[in-house]
This record gives sequence, structure tokens and C-alpha cells, in this order.
Amino acid sequence: MNEYFADLHIHIGRTEKGEPVKISGSRDLTFYNIARESSERKGIEMIGIIDCQSPAVQDEIVAYLDKGEMAELEGGGIRYHRTTVLLGSRVWARPICSSSCPRWRQCKILPPGCPGI
Repeated sequence: MNEYFADLHIHIGRTEKGEPVKISGSRDLTFYNIARESSERKGIEMIGIIDCQSPAVQDEIVAYLDKGEMAELEGGGIRYHRTTVLLGSRVWARPICSSSCPRWRQCKILPPGCPGI
């Protein structure tokens, strides 16, 4: 089994244009800055960057791929120097029917007029 030095849950604070992505994240935590710091300074071999569902972040990723500064890996992920970047997104899940509904455990879809909405 291979061993890796990894951090798989890093949030993006802002885009390079200064748009907030994760409000509580540092404004210096852009996609590129995270990749660069992880690879060049910290020597982290694999990172997972959360918040990559943001259209502005996706535009930045495509720009770095187009410029050749980063490369898409065949098996998934993006390569930046010695670091593999795994793109992530936080997904919030909740029951589709509220526990206040007497049938909430059986609901697969929300029927019209369901009191659990």
C-alpha cells in the first residue's frame, strides 16, 4: 500500500477576483494559492479542495488547465507540480419529508399536500 501526505478538506475562501466562496475562509485561500502552497511549500502530495462547484472557481480551474499550469489526470483529479488536487463540493442533505409527518419514514417523494414540507 502506498502512503501519501494528504489534506482532503480545504475550503476556498475567495476567487482570484475577490468574490467570496466560503465566507469564513481566508481571502488568500484561492484555488491556485492552495495548490501552490500545498505543492511548493508544504510538499503535500494530495489535497482535496472543497467548494469547486462555484462557477467562478470552475472558470479559474479551466483557465489554469488551458494555460498548461495544471493538467487533468486521466484517472481523475488535477496535477499541479508534485500535488494531485481532488475537486470537491459540500453537499447538504436533509430528509425529503419532515419528521413531523406521520409517514416521513416511508416517503420517497413529496406527495401533493404533504404536511411534512
